[in-house]
Amino acid sequence: MPESRRPPAKTQKTRHSKRETASSNGHSTYSQDASTTSETEDEMDVDEQYDDYEEEEVAVGTKRRKASAASDQKRKPTGKGQDCGVADEGRLHDGETAAELSQADAGIDSEMGVVEEIYCENFMCHRKMRVALCPHINFITGENGSGKSAIIAAIQICLGASARVTHRGKSIKNLIRHGHEGNALVRITLRNDAKGSDAFRPEQFGKRIMVERLIRRDGSAEYRLKDERGVLVSKLKSDLEAMLDHLNIQTENPCAILDQENAKLFLKGNPADKYKFFLQSTDLYKMRTTYSKIDEETRTISESTLKREQAKIATLKDAMKEAEKQWQEAQSIGKLEDEFEELKKELAWSFVSEKEAQAAKVAKKMQRKKRDEEAAVTDYAEAKKMVQNLELKQKTKNDKLEETSALMSQNNQRKTDVKNRIREARRPLHSCKAEIKQLVQSKERANQRLHRLRRDLEKKKLDHEAMLRNRMQRNDDMRVRIEDKRQEVARAEQELNEAKHRSQARPGELEELEARHDNCLHQLREADGEVGRSQHRMNALRNQNRDSLAIYGAKIPQLQHLIHENRHRFAAPPIGPLGLHVKLPERFMHFAVAIEQALKGTLQNYLVVNGRDKALLEDLKRQVNCPHNQANIIIAQRTGRRYGHLRLAPGTLASHAICNILEVSDDEVFNALIDVCSTEGKLLFDDRQSAEEGVLSGSSGSFKMARFVSEVYLPNGDKFLVRSGNLAYIANKGSRRSSIICQDVEAEMKELEQKLDYLHGNLDVLRRDESQLRREREAHRNQVKQQNDRIDHLSRRCNQRAVELRNLEEDLSEDLQQHTLDTSVLEDEVRAVEDELQGFHDREQELNDILSKSNPDLEGQLHELEELDALEKEIAAEMNEYQEDVDALYKHLSEMKVQELTHQRDAAALRDMVAQWESELAAIQEDCDEQREKAVQHCERVGVTHSHDYYGKRLTDIKRQIDHERSRFRGMDLGELKDDMEAKQLKFKNKKFNFDKFRENLDRIRSMLEERKRVWQILRKEIAHRTSMEFNKYMYLNNFAGKLKF
Repeated sequence: MPESRRPPAKTQKTRHSKRETASSNGHSTYSQDASTTSETEDEMDVDEQYDDYEEEEVAVGTKRRKASAASDQKRKPTGKGQDCGVADEGRLHDGETAAELSQADAGIDSEMGVVEEIYCENFMCHRKMRVALCPHINFITGENGSGKSAIIAAIQICLGASARVTHRGKSIKNLIRHGHEGNALVRITLRNDAKGSDAFRPEQFGKRIMVERLIRRDGSAEYRLKDERGVLVSKLKSDLEAMLDHLNIQTENPCAILDQENAKLFLKGNPADKYKFFLQSTDLYKMRTTYSKIDEETRTISESTLKREQAKIATLKDAMKEAEKQWQEAQSIGKLEDEFEELKKELAWSFVSEKEAQAAKVAKKMQRKKRDEEAAVTDYAEAKKMVQNLELKQKTKNDKLEETSALMSQNNQRKTDVKNRIREARRPLHSCKAEIKQLVQSKERANQRLHRLRRDLEKKKLDHEAMLRNRMQRNDDMRVRIEDKRQEVARAEQELNEAKHRSQARPGELEELEARHDNCLHQLREADGEVGRSQHRMNALRNQNRDSLAIYGAKIPQLQHLIHENRHRFAAPPIGPLGLHVKLPERFMHFAVAIEQALKGTLQNYLVVNGRDKALLEDLKRQVNCPHNQANIIIAQRTGRRYGHLRLAPGTLASHAICNILEVSDDEVFNALIDVCSTEGKLLFDDRQSAEEGVLSGSSGSFKMARFVSEVYLPNGDKFLVRSGNLAYIANKGSRRSSIICQDVEAEMKELEQKLDYLHGNLDVLRRDESQLRREREAHRNQVKQQNDRIDHLSRRCNQRAVELRNLEEDLSEDLQQHTLDTSVLEDEVRAVEDELQGFHDREQELNDILSKSNPDLEGQLHELEELDALEKEIAAEMNEYQEDVDALYKHLSEMKVQELTHQRDAAALRDMVAQWESELAAIQEDCDEQREKAVQHCERVGVTHSHDYYGKRLTDIKRQIDHERSRFRGMDLGELKDDMEAKQLKFKNKKFNFDKFRENLDRIRSMLEERKRVWQILRKEIAHRTSMEFNKYMYLNNFAGKLKF
């Protein structure tokens, strides 16, 4: 039979096939003699097939199942006694038994861990199923819902995966066959005798390992590891994990087991999903998860276990100390009684010792103070003697200084006389008279100044008295002004509070107006945007009138022109847009919107034959600046014939399929719509009721669609489908008008014109409303501003009144304080003028005396003046020396007098203190004799080292200890207490040693984990780099366009 589909094609969007599932044991050798036997309860009933049916789009170039003559032959039933393990109701492909397959595989060398057989019982859709596999590649084919994926799920579940990993249920109990109330069983037989490698525990399992997993209805499960004879070896999951690790079986690695969901994520998922696929396939994901788990466990141990262990160690330590204490206390009961008696004696003599110590202390202090008194008296006598000597020396020096001063005065007098005689001899008589005249004038001016000062002093006194009288009057006026100002401040504060109270109601109204204005602006912008979009659509429709290709995009006409000019550069001319080759008959024109929704923009795509043509077309798109969402490219081989043997719905439903309604002029376009959009499985109906009656079966929660039906569309673009037995109705939220298949440009333009008129009118209304609201808002803002300005004005006025009141109060306080009269300056000036007049008078008398004297010989007088100057220098030097000595003696004398007074006061104070302590010592001696008499009555004198308070407390404690110990250890002897103490000491030491060792191991594990994480990062980068290089190399060698990014 000739092939009904074209060869495999490369597509831009690759999908996972719903029609084939391949299971591989991971070997690189391919085999054509693989055997697969499968048995189910029913012969692929249509309803059961679609229980597991999932909606997915088939990509262009996906392999179609070949129509082979062998698939049309009837399958021969197998008997019960065949070694292939097929049940009575099972089927065997090609008449080959499982025994023959096992015999054929016996001579083939393969690795250990190869899956030889899969057995399921009440698992997913299988009641009983046994599959015998060859050691190499195995292909398992079947219709949708026949249980192919269940085989993959059985391998995953049996080898330790959870239900979520299989993407077939949230809980493992969901994998039990529907309708079966019992348990399910899954068993995998693995080869364990491969040559050239180490088998897993061959002494226990032998040449084959049987792994079973029992799934119970309550959600629990049980693992069973059996040997080649079926004898149970272990039920531990740790043994299963050890086996998987030893045989290098990775159930979570998508490259080892790739189910449909992981294939979808790899082909259609986002970059994060693909990166996760990369991590899982390279085992990096498992390593990172393991490291994270170890890190979390170590942190948990550090935060909880170590703290608990530390608390336990502290408890053991306390118990150990308590045991030691008990043993010591129990051992010292006899000693306590002896100590009690000794303490009683020491207590009696402690009072005596304390009194004696107190007396000795007081006597010692008294002796020390007596010595201090004697020293103070001695220091006082020495200081007094020193003062007398210094006074005598000072008197002697003062006498000499007075003699020298007298000589200096005499010499100065003689010198003055000589100078006067010389001056008289040198100056004529009129100069002295002129000076006398000048002195007379100066005296007159001084007298006038003295008179004026005395008059000012008197006036100031009178002004002060008048000022006092005026200030009293002014203070009375100021108090009245202060009271008035206080009333003004109170009125201003009242007005300010009233204005603030009135302004509190305004912000709420202003916020409401602003909210209404913002809402109006938002509506205005939305309306303006809607007008722009409608206008843009109108321009696009006008362009479509000029060029029909513009319906596929504004740049499509230019792109089509470039494609025509570059046809010779393509391996095969591109086909597109695909909508040019599609036509909808007139009687089905009402389905135009539904068809465009079902095709999902495919009508705008182009078809090319290889990656080079795709790259060339992409370059042409860039030249015309074509958007990325337009003119998408599909890579597909050209076959020149249309698909046959389509999977159409049975009966009359086939006439409702989109592929039978559309008229497609090009076979390649028809094939592309089949592969990309699955148009054979999407039906069109006039109304929902007839569609549900014709397609659906079952009730709510268990709905089923007709065979080969994936979606049903209504004329308005709405659709419905079945998901997990529930009916999902999806409304069309897009355009309700066809833009490609059914082009009614004039009607749409007329409708857009009406819409634009309505939008313009609505826009005008919104603009008027916005203007009105803006004016109201500004008016309200002005009112609020005026109120705020008035509040500011009132606040400033209130503050100003308060400042004025404070100034008046400060002025009044200053006036009350300033009431004294200060005339000291004027009085000092009066005294200075009087002294000046006295000096003038003396000078005048001196001049008169000079004039009255005779005039001696001038030369003799000059010689005498020189002698007097020399004598004056000698006397001045001697007098300076005496003056320095007198100053030093005066300073020393002052210091000694201070010391004398200090020593005198210290001696008196010490004398009084000694007298007081003598009386205190006598009283203490009397008490000491009395205490000694009492102590002698008890015993002879004993040594005492503590105070009586200590002995009293100690006696009380020992008495209490004796009573407590006698009642506490009555049931235990010292030997038992010692054994208990040693046992607790040993337990504490062992626990402490184990804790320190455990903490050291934990720290070492965390450091090793950090190193492993660092190596993991390096390994991830290296694997990513090598993967990128190999991918680019593969794409280049196979003439593909693409790039792999990490």
